[in-house]
Amino acid sequence: MRGEVAAVVLLSTAALLIVVAKRRGLLRLWRPRKAHAVRCLHYWDFAALSPAVKPTVSEAEFAVAVAQIRKDATQQTLVAVDDAARVLAACTLLLEPKFLRGGSYVAHIVGLHADVKARDQMRALLAEAIERARRAGCYKALFDSASAAESALVQKLGLGPSQLTMSCPLHAASAKGPSHALPATPPLPALEGGAFGSLRLRALQPSDMHEYIKLLKQLSVASIMEPARFETHLNVCQRAAVHRITVIEEVQRGILVGCFSLSVQRQPFNNPGLVAHLEDVVVDRSERGTGLGRAMIKAAVIMAEQLGCMRVCLNCKAENATFYEKCGFTRSKEGSFAIYFDATSSSNANTPVVLRRK
Repeated sequence: MRGEVAAVVLLSTAALLIVVAKRRGLLRLWRPRKAHAVRCLHYWDFAALSPAVKPTVSEAEFAVAVAQIRKDATQQTLVAVDDAARVLAACTLLLEPKFLRGGSYVAHIVGLHADVKARDQMRALLAEAIERARRAGCYKALFDSASAAESALVQKLGLGPSQLTMSCPLHAASAKGPSHALPATPPLPALEGGAFGSLRLRALQPSDMHEYIKLLKQLSVASIMEPARFETHLNVCQRAAVHRITVIEEVQRGILVGCFSLSVQRQPFNNPGLVAHLEDVVVDRSERGTGLGRAMIKAAVIMAEQLGCMRVCLNCKAENATFYEKCGFTRSKEGSFAIYFDATSSSNANTPVVLRRK
């Protein structure tokens, strides 16, 4: 009997000590350290956002923006959470379909928000974004740094200095919130300045493959693709609606003399919350020096405004910066950083990418 009473007293005392220890936070010292959880953003995370990630949009618009991002197979917002499910860091992973390298993808890791004290969570977040880009079949991932601290962090994760980052702010009156529905076929502006009467802007079509690849070869490594594969890759752009590839056609001869692409990133925490990434800008050698390049960039900026973007950003080599400055772009203090994946890690580039939704 005495033994049973002693056992009850011992258990009661142990339970009391556990309660006191929990209240004073002493049990944290006994727990093994957990890996920081990184997952996709959900609409119910609105109430759990830390001050550094707190949005400037209403909860309703935040929910709509998150739903639109989750429907897009080429874009997702990742968050790093602590044990209490508080969101301490967030970023967007945008996969841009490319027709370079026989049809491929480039990952843009953008829109980083993080608490200054959450360096471990930020590191885990960026590491997961890089890994998801690799698994999705991208041949490289890009990160546009906003500070020296971010630059130092991504270099520890294997990214190296790449190109300059430049941006052009757009008219605030035309900028839309992150839940804005992008038009399926926005109107294309006319080329302004110079004698461009025989040129017109239009969307890339499957029948343009040979002419389009010929232009891309003047930019980087590009090769002729199987027509079915080219069309499948183009369908990824058209279904996502956030990727627009525009070509400049010389109507009389029926040839392409220029091209550019716009990929629109949704930032669910900001209002306005759409950012356009200008990529793959090419003017055919036969048209260089005519002013077509500046007219084309101006048309791209107008298109970004029509889509409701608050700014256009791009990456370029240092020798091309002066040209873009004449077009209204300014250099950022920090540049872009890149990591290239080997061929085996990007072996699924032949098929449309589908990002994990967990």
